[in-house]
Amino acid sequence: MIQRLSKRAIIITTVCFLAMFFIALSIIMAKSGKLDLTRIPVIGETLAEAITPEITVSKGGTVKNLSSVRPSSDYISPYGITISDDGIAYVGDETGMKVYKLNLANKEIVSTYTTNRKVNNVYINGGKVYVLEGELDGKLVILNSSMNKEAEISVGHTPQDMAIAGTTAYVANKFSNTVSVVNLNNKSVVKEIEVSREPVEVELAGSKLFVACHLPDDNALADVVSSKLNVINTSTNTLEKTIPLVNGAGNVKDMCVSPDGKTLYVSHVIGRYAYPTSQTDRGWIQTNGFSIIDAQKMEVTASLLLDEVELGAANPWGIEISEDGTKLVVSLSGTNEVMVVNVSEMNKKINAVKSGNGLVSEISRIVDYLPFLDGARTRISMPGQGPRMLAVKDGKAYICQYYSGNIAVLDLSSNTVTDTISLGSQPEMDSVRRGEYLWNNASDSYQKWLSCSSCHPYARSGAFNWDELNDGLGNEKNTKSLIFSHRTPPTMHTGISATAEIGVAGSFNYVISEEDLECINEFLRAQLPVPSPYLNKDGTLTESAIRGKQLFESKGCVSCHPAPLYTNMKLIDSTTRDPETDNWDDRPLDVPTLVETWRSAPYFFNGKKQTMVEAVKHFAPDLSDSQAQDLANFVLSIGIEGEKYGVEQLFYTDKNGVEGQTALVPGSTITSFTIRNQSKDAPRAKVIFELLDNSGNSLYRNEKSLGEFAYNTRVTVNITNGIKVSENLPKGSMFKISIVDASNGNPLATDYVLKY
Repeated sequence: MIQRLSKRAIIITTVCFLAMFFIALSIIMAKSGKLDLTRIPVIGETLAEAITPEITVSKGGTVKNLSSVRPSSDYISPYGITISDDGIAYVGDETGMKVYKLNLANKEIVSTYTTNRKVNNVYINGGKVYVLEGELDGKLVILNSSMNKEAEISVGHTPQDMAIAGTTAYVANKFSNTVSVVNLNNKSVVKEIEVSREPVEVELAGSKLFVACHLPDDNALADVVSSKLNVINTSTNTLEKTIPLVNGAGNVKDMCVSPDGKTLYVSHVIGRYAYPTSQTDRGWIQTNGFSIIDAQKMEVTASLLLDEVELGAANPWGIEISEDGTKLVVSLSGTNEVMVVNVSEMNKKINAVKSGNGLVSEISRIVDYLPFLDGARTRISMPGQGPRMLAVKDGKAYICQYYSGNIAVLDLSSNTVTDTISLGSQPEMDSVRRGEYLWNNASDSYQKWLSCSSCHPYARSGAFNWDELNDGLGNEKNTKSLIFSHRTPPTMHTGISATAEIGVAGSFNYVISEEDLECINEFLRAQLPVPSPYLNKDGTLTESAIRGKQLFESKGCVSCHPAPLYTNMKLIDSTTRDPETDNWDDRPLDVPTLVETWRSAPYFFNGKKQTMVEAVKHFAPDLSDSQAQDLANFVLSIGIEGEKYGVEQLFYTDKNGVEGQTALVPGSTITSFTIRNQSKDAPRAKVIFELLDNSGNSLYRNEKSLGEFAYNTRVTVNITNGIKVSENLPKGSMFKISIVDASNGNPLATDYVLKY
């Protein structure tokens, strides 16, 4: 278990390091001239009357038309792979929404199944191909060997993995937090079993089904915070046991079982969240490894690090064992590598510890000893980018290279890459795709310990508390989801970064070009909320959530959390901080957006509320249990349903010529704002924007047609000469943006209002 350090000891050990670090960093940056972190990127510097596709000018002079972003479906993104006994591979293309039937002998695609939903994984059993598709209305699709659809079964939200025992299939539904029990004879779901947070992988070991869950579901202040394994008894289809992984384990990606069915291996990150984020050296913040589980005893026997002493193995993803059980193959997605572990040598080292003659004093200390696997592991560079899931067949590992769009072939007898199998022509990365790759890439970080996704998987919350240094030492705060972070400044719990762009730029421990920074910002701007599992299958509110919405309005929640962003973007003296127990200075906290809160537990700035019911009862203690549940169900349902378009960012220049974002400031000049198309069926729209005084009198009004632009891209509305805001603007004035159907004037989004 990670030992917590006293605050005094932490401060003493880090102050000297910080002083030296920032002096050195300043010198390097000044000499390189590559970054000016004080500058907010300027969008639409040249004002124009018409609405045009957005042009962003980087400092290097490179001009990119970011509105011409490709649909994600243009890219090949291999994720799941399964191989039949006759050497045919079935590869799931997540963004391309396809499954490829691939002949490994001649490297040719035999046939392709195409769907209109995201392909989450693919599985083969008994000559049938099982495809896991979709999100809120997830599907298990059954294909025959010719790739023709035979059946489609509704399961849970984002079915991620499955296993088959006889005529029963078990489907892990990532965002429903359930396992669907499916009768394959009559093609129906016979039971839903609740499990821990975000189940992503399942493996059968005898009569037990092991379910690996992605993120912790603990109160962030608990002594142990970690992802869980659930064990389901397939004889009774009931949950038999929950197994916590080692403290700090999160970002679970994959699991495999040994050929004899006695041992399971689970890949994950291990966050050292008890320490301040003062350095990354030697795994101070994040380490990367896997856990070994005894299937019969249903317990963790050891957790090991894939990292070396001065070289991290960031973001372990796929994990599989060779058919003879001698080699464990782990893809290191963050470093574009694969590591092969000699199982026999590894077990010798573990057994030596058990007998008292090992490298560490006890089994629990293995996870803290970086050299433990020295001599038992081989590190191999991959030819592509983003190695993720993999399969092992006939002494070879076939590794999905997510961003390159192909399959790397690794010969396990020589531990060398012998081939790359193409799945088609891969377009050049646009800014969003490159930003996503950079978010998940640790190759350029110091010693390759971590990527952005190590703490923010999929740009969301990782569920741990961290003591970031940008607002002082000794104030641990829960990892925030970055959904709509660019729309709702300031950022971070204490609002220490005025804009998301500043927060992003300040998060890197290496010199990164401004062009790459802007790609990361584009990736984050393009993150749209996933429909909530608390909604009906058709995306509408449940009856409970409808009652909760009425409570949300009557109890005054809307005063701090108005639609459509469900935040007033203010810093307030929060009642969520307890001055007697929260060990840091009193300061205002940022009002968070409630969009996609179903995905951002635990709640409050330090994660001390494990559930939304606990959170709403804090603010409304007079509610009955049923009312609290209704209100929680509404908050957990909030997304962008019905919001065809969304205002993203507004830009202004204050009276001193300083650029700012998303605020109505007396004496400023509003220069532009951006709008994102966030619905695949959005009609053509026009935008009406108006400056109103506190009596509702119009001080400025204009409207423009937006024209056509693709789903999840944006346009900039540039305002000729800007809108001059009086220095004597009365309080209560507002700037309002309405987006309506160009043909009939019906609203396509909730009015966007900035109040002074």
